[in-house]
Amino acid sequence: MTLPHEFGGSNASHTSYGLIAREIERIDSGFRSILSVQSSLVMYPIFKFGTTWQKETYLKKLASGELIGCFGLTEPEAGSDPGAMRTRAKKTSNGYILNGSKTWISNASIADIFIIWAKSEDEGGKIKGFIVERRNKGIETSKINGKLSMQTADTGSIYLTNVEVDESSILPDVHWIKRAVLMLEFSKVWNLLGCFGCSGGLLVQKL
Repeated sequence: MTLPHEFGGSNASHTSYGLIAREIERIDSGFRSILSVQSSLVMYPIFKFGTTWQKETYLKKLASGELIGCFGLTEPEAGSDPGAMRTRAKKTSNGYILNGSKTWISNASIADIFIIWAKSEDEGGKIKGFIVERRNKGIETSKINGKLSMQTADTGSIYLTNVEVDESSILPDVHWIKRAVLMLEFSKVWNLLGCFGCSGGLLVQKL
């Protein structure tokens, strides 16, 4: 929504985006979560840190809903702490091989592309961001069922087993831990505004 028109966005202000998130969550928290992940955690990293090719290839399709994306950071053992991340990226002659798992990932089982965060074994554990497509061999997903809330939102796990990606998959301007944390902080602003909407909606129902 806040992206320029050339990439399928509305060039809206962050204030406008926050107000829309608030109103959507007034009706359904899960639906707001789906939209926030798509825009803040998938489209924004590609727009902010991606190559021209990545932007032209993915952003318009993500904006139109032709493609669904997810943000693969949280892990079974590490949670959302990038420093404790266990997913690894091993350098090859053509790119990288990814191994690891992610869990409690919104949109995981319905995603067409995955923003995967991994530590580079050959670069002292630097955090790198990768755009991985579902068609890549070695990537599998499962859906988490039995949640107590946000039933509308798809939540699942991602399993990476020797997933090969080429150099064009790397988000080139993401090579340190603060970039991954920045993405989470950016999205939490909209989560907060969404909570206002949810609270307001519940208050109206009770009155």
